[in-house]
Amino acid sequence: MLQNEYVDKLRCFEMDGIFRERPVKRIRVFNPVLAKKNRVAIRTNSDLELHPEVLVFEGHIDAEDKIYFADRRVMMRKMEES
Repeated sequence: MLQNEYVDKLRCFEMDGIFRERPVKRIRVFNPVLAKKNRVAIRTNSDLELHPEVLVFEGHIDAEDKIYFADRRVMMRKMEES
């Protein structure tokens, strides 16, 4: 379970996309506190592409308003272990 205090700090980018040949709203959620700690400025989705270490969730919302998210925090933990 995610704590409200953690979720309140997260930020996201939304963009139109395609998933399995259907239109969706893509969502990428990042942690600006982690970005600041790493001295990274995330102002656009392109910035996030360059710094995936601050990405915490990504997914999409389909035409029926169903939300699908993948937890990318595992990737962050693996990067920290390296």
